[in-house]
Amino acid sequence: MRMLSFLLLGALAILPPPSRADDTASLLARHKAFTGWQFNDDQTHFLQMTDTVTNGTEIVKTQEIKRIGALFRADTHEVKSAVNWSTGFTGNLFWYSDENGFTVPIVGGTARARLAEDLFFVDGYAQMPWTSARTEQRWNATYNVVHLQAPSAAAVDLYVDPASGQYGGIVIDPKGDHEKTIHVLDYQTQNEKRFVGRWQVDGEKSIHGASNIRLGAPLTGDDLHPPRPAAHWDFTNATPFKIRLTSDRIIVTARVNGVEGQFLLDSGASSLFLSGAFARRAGIKAQGHATTYTLYGSEQNDSGIADSLEIGGNTLHNVTLYFGSGAIDDAAPDGLLGFDLLAGAFVSVDFQQSTVQIQDPTAVDESTVPGVHIAVDLSSGVPFTEMGVQGKTATVNALLDTGSPRVILIDPQLLYTYGLHITAAGVLGGCGLLDDMTLGPIVYDKPNACTVPDFGLHNALLGYDFLKGLGKLHFDYQHAAMILAPQAK
Repeated sequence: MRMLSFLLLGALAILPPPSRADDTASLLARHKAFTGWQFNDDQTHFLQMTDTVTNGTEIVKTQEIKRIGALFRADTHEVKSAVNWSTGFTGNLFWYSDENGFTVPIVGGTARARLAEDLFFVDGYAQMPWTSARTEQRWNATYNVVHLQAPSAAAVDLYVDPASGQYGGIVIDPKGDHEKTIHVLDYQTQNEKRFVGRWQVDGEKSIHGASNIRLGAPLTGDDLHPPRPAAHWDFTNATPFKIRLTSDRIIVTARVNGVEGQFLLDSGASSLFLSGAFARRAGIKAQGHATTYTLYGSEQNDSGIADSLEIGGNTLHNVTLYFGSGAIDDAAPDGLLGFDLLAGAFVSVDFQQSTVQIQDPTAVDESTVPGVHIAVDLSSGVPFTEMGVQGKTATVNALLDTGSPRVILIDPQLLYTYGLHITAAGVLGGCGLLDDMTLGPIVYDKPNACTVPDFGLHNALLGYDFLKGLGKLHFDYQHAAMILAPQAK
């Protein structure tokens, strides 16, 4: 991914002047006096720091952060799992790089929310016009709430202490799909300048703490490049190969360290997962421990490295994966092939021919691939996309999950909140037919859906039973996209 060293936040410099309201202007002045610096000051333009995340006395993870203005790269080390991953902002796009170094763009609402959070920590909001929204009691104090929206970013409510001007916290995308609240616990002083020192995300027990802040050491765009992949592909067979399609699964044969197994192709899996029994047969050694999450709860797994994963004549080398659970599925007991299979390759599933094709993404001109090209949010390692429900009465963030045997899952509150219609069907309670769902120009008439309590008001899952109605499904993660091709007539 090419690193862009320019800053697209130049819009900050051409925004209209601050509000003339004396109370708002004086509040902004107090804030600037409190911090002692402004966005893109010469001394703070280059910044490096360590963010240590703790849960009580336990260190959960550490992040090494490098910044040039609002551009940054953050390298995260997970202590228990002993894996590393990174994220960053080039000034043009946000990116995510997983534990194997496979890098994908972050797009859509998540990118807008990330930009809003980024501007908070570089204090870009102090360069913008403030509009007082209200006074609110929160975190055992009274704050002036300032409502702001930067270009290309999500809206925010900024909580400012009226006496000192320091921030008490921020709500990103208030009442939106990407709402996130950050509470500032204290500030830290470096070179007579104050920076957010400790902070906590609402709903989380862990606390972030800044340390080892270094100012002024020159950085270049090269310092902010995504990391080089630790794993790598040998693409030696671009010919489609046979797979097995059951009524509810995509099953592929693969070899891990030369040991053959049966695996589910699972776009809803954020990594590669092996059963404990298969990992032992393949000689995978534990290097760390991790908690993994599914629709059915959490479980403990180990992390390790496989020398090779061979599938369809192509080989993925030196790949970090997770293992330790029981048999994944009766038809495919040995594991799940998720993000790390899909992120570094151009993968095509042909439902009509029962084949999968794996290609070098640099050898594919995705613009020539027929079908509907949709943007997907890969910030969590799985593909989400926006869909409309019932004539676009409501919008949901839908997970396109080939590993789930379900049809469509939604929260019952979505029906009540928007007055959506679902007809009873069969003997399964909470299931029926929605009027329609839309995905770009595609309209699905009367799709089957089931409701799941506490699934998330604007969340949805589109499982294998829904996706197998396509002719082909292409995974173009290098461009944060999937391509949906209808069945050939």
